[in-house]
Amino acid sequence: MKVNEHNGCNPPFHLAGITIAFSTLLGLMAVSMHPGVANFQTVPAIMSQIAAYGMHDNFIHGFLILLLAAIASGFSVFGDLLGAHRSAVRFGKIAYLFGYAAMVSAMLFDGFVVPMIGKKFVNANAVDMQTAYIVLQAIGAFIQVLTKAGIIAMSLAFIGWSYALHSSSVMNKWTGKFALTGYVAGIISVCIILFVDVWLGPSNLVIIFAVHAIWNFYVAAILLHATKPID
Repeated sequence: MKVNEHNGCNPPFHLAGITIAFSTLLGLMAVSMHPGVANFQTVPAIMSQIAAYGMHDNFIHGFLILLLAAIASGFSVFGDLLGAHRSAVRFGKIAYLFGYAAMVSAMLFDGFVVPMIGKKFVNANAVDMQTAYIVLQAIGAFIQVLTKAGIIAMSLAFIGWSYALHSSSVMNKWTGKFALTGYVAGIISVCIILFVDVWLGPSNLVIIFAVHAIWNFYVAAILLHATKPID
């Protein structure tokens, strides 16, 4: 298998593998610590909780944006390993870039805009607070759309990259056994978003990101064994 020929060393591939694996692990931990607002509260209580979680929200989402950037850079190197000229690889890069942009946009709104509004209107009069709450509900729906679009795009990227890997000469007993990982992770995530009426809260996001993590760790393992691009 050409990717596993240890007749040389290619630090960019190895560094990309370490980056993806480490960032994925930290990302799972960060998502699990994502604050959530309790249900069935009065509007003042909800606004107070949003304001109280402001700094925590800022840190978690800012950290996640950095981790997503690190993972995206690692996948860019993975695309180079698979062959940047291949249509499936180009599709994966474009899809992942779209997904990354959508996810970062959602995180900026969720982690910074929402807490800012909560802090600004936490002590407002009842009318202004109710108006702010309506605006937050609209922003919440927008965040959901962006997050779901991002997950779908990233999942399609996994499918494209998995196809590129599956159809390449790199296949051997080890990679062949797990080559369908991208298909499985991508299809499961897309089906959850498209066919299950789910509100993407912290607990649901942990599940989806855990599914994505399976593919991420597999890609990291391939990069750690790589010495040169696949022909």
